Amino acid sequence: MPRTHRIVDGDTLSGLATRYLGRADRFGEIYEANRDVLRSPDVLPLGAILKIPSAEEPPPIQVGPMVPISREPTPPASPSNEGTAKLSPLGSVTSGTASRVYRVQDGDTLAAISRKFFGDAQKHQEILAANRDQLTDAAALRPGMVLVIPERRPR
Repeated sequence: MPRTHRIVDGDTLSGLATRYLGRADRFGEIYEANRDVLRSPDVLPLGAILKIPSAEEPPPIQVGPMVPISREPTPPASPSNEGTAKLSPLGSVTSGTASRVYRVQDGDTLAAISRKFFGDAQKHQEILAANRDQLTDAAALRPGMVLVIPERRPR
């Protein structure tokens, strides 16, 4: 039977991760397992029941090439698109725009992520704007978050 936890005053995801998973930096696993209950990793509704993932150590995150995602439905398989990979969104995406996703690593900042993807740390506001549903400001960035990285449009 899966473990659960009823949220009480003073609970934090990092505190619950330490208690149940052995490490505070695994709070993202609890957040991801409870996206149906939690609107943000920073706001825990009192009395809500959270599913607690297995304490087994997760496999290491492999950061590889970013894959474009969109909210457009995947067309049914046909001879013309038979070899096309079917993609599933990992984060929220503005309707009709292609984006990439990036899992925040320990020590990342929005400026560093912006530099990595755009070659310019000053473009971090574009990442912040694309992730307003989970990121209220740059200081709210936490390891394990999955960010939408908007595609840069040529000017």
